[in-house]
Amino acid sequence: MIYIAFLLSFLTPPDSLLDKKVFEQYMEKTSTIDERDYADLLSVGLFHKINDYRIDNNLHPLQWDNLVYEAAAIHSKAMTNSSFFSHTNTKNKKWKTPKDRLEFVKADFYAWAENIAAFNEARTEQVDSDQIYTWIDQLFNQWKNSMPHKKNMLNETYTHSGISCYFSPAAMRENRVHVNATNVFTAKK
Repeated sequence: MIYIAFLLSFLTPPDSLLDKKVFEQYMEKTSTIDERDYADLLSVGLFHKINDYRIDNNLHPLQWDNLVYEAAAIHSKAMTNSSFFSHTNTKNKKWKTPKDRLEFVKADFYAWAENIAAFNEARTEQVDSDQIYTWIDQLFNQWKNSMPHKKNMLNETYTHSGISCYFSPAAMRENRVHVNATNVFTAKK
């Protein structure tokens, strides 16, 4: 159990990208995005987009929480590797629900919610910042256009978030992009 949490801790996006200005500067100056950076940029970009949406709706921005991110990462990877799309993981009882996953990583919370989204499309030869922004919009709009997901994004109770986007390695080998995204919201105890 500690081993899995230890491994997941290395998957968190670089802290510098959590600063919106640093993220935007990075995206501006980067012409071609390395495949190893897709997940981090998509996860952090979604985080910034949701915070902008919350600010536009007179709500406080969420704070990034690495433990909440790890709970989201467990689920995004499980959905991809076990070929399911649901908030409930019936294939692993200790990670069955979002609450189970938050408790597993020992996150501090008293309230939680989870949004999931996915897309599958042909892979372009080169991915640039514009493509990452297109993917961000694609996932964000799925949540914004779904009333329960939109309510989670605009819930004033939530103070923290972790978003994990996981790209299917099998799809990449087939020149496709298949992404599962999990956004976990929490309110700390």
